Amino acid sequence: MWEKAKITDINNLTELFWLNIKESPEYISHGEIQMGIADAPGHLAANGRQLWMRYIEKKITGEGGDAQLPSVVLVYKDNGEVKAFCVLDISQDGDKPFGVICDMLVKPGLRGEGLGKMLLSKAKEWFKSMNINDIYLESGVDNHTAHAFFKKQGFREISHIFKLME
Repeated sequence: MWEKAKITDINNLTELFWLNIKESPEYISHGEIQMGIADAPGHLAANGRQLWMRYIEKKITGEGGDAQLPSVVLVYKDNGEVKAFCVLDISQDGDKPFGVICDMLVKPGLRGEGLGKMLLSKAKEWFKSMNINDIYLESGVDNHTAHAFFKKQGFREISHIFKLME
């Protein structure tokens, strides 16, 4: 069942995210590094789990963000357990608002069964309901499986992100 995440989903979301990122460090992108969840590509921060838990709580409750630019966390649950989720934001950093898929994750073992495609469909529906046509996402440089999936779903690579590493 698809629904908006609730505060009671925080622990389940955190477990799913943290299990995935520990087992698949290629998931780490500049977003995780900027938030302090990881301190380098492929390397999680000691307090990263707690930082991500705080991040997802703020996304669910709407605290700490711009009230004029909504966020939503969509989840797919089976028997009360979160099996897939995405975090969606709207940003106003230019000419017109645009959508950002901040995080998107399907539980390992369930990938390839169509949940990711359905998740993107739900994300696009939400953005459309908010009158958003431009949608962006970012992905870890070595997350090749995700890159192939996103390309198959109509996304195209339009830039590269660099970080000064002195």
